[in-house]
Amino acid sequence: MGSDESLMTGAERLKRWRPDIVMWACTSGSFVLGRAGASHQAALLESSSGVPASSTSLAFAEALGWLGCTTVSLLSPYPEAATQAFLAFLHECGIRVADATHLDHSGARSSELLDAQTVRSAISGFRTDCPVLLPDTAVWGFAILKELEGETHELLVANQVTLWQAFRMLGLSTRSSCFGLLTGRG
Repeated sequence: MGSDESLMTGAERLKRWRPDIVMWACTSGSFVLGRAGASHQAALLESSSGVPASSTSLAFAEALGWLGCTTVSLLSPYPEAATQAFLAFLHECGIRVADATHLDHSGARSSELLDAQTVRSAISGFRTDCPVLLPDTAVWGFAILKELEGETHELLVANQVTLWQAFRMLGLSTRSSCFGLLTGRG
């Protein structure tokens, strides 16, 4: 996952549809190599596809920059090692993590079963003055955002920031409630 060869092959295959941009909707595959690795992957996708490219991890960094946010909390579906890698990525991006916990999900199949009640319980002790990041594109983040809307913690989820970044790259309006905190930003 995320090897240069597989990214180039994927980007080459996408060319037949003549995309305007390429978004690699994979969080863990793009943060495990750090900020420089994620940037390298995006550059590789861009050079292979011939169009601007980014990834979910870079979209998280971009979104936090647009929000002017330097402190977050983290609810990680991943096992501890992957969580530590995401924490290191955030640190490289100048983001301080106030609260963090991991749920030890072993893969996409278990992450996609994460529900709003589990999220609510897991973040109940987190600070409420900074957003909670919920990485992992396998998580049904939009459903969780909708269910927890208006509660004490603001969330930024993987698929939300990925689409927000894609809209921005395409020059489309981000004035949609599906973007939550990011509505109208960028």
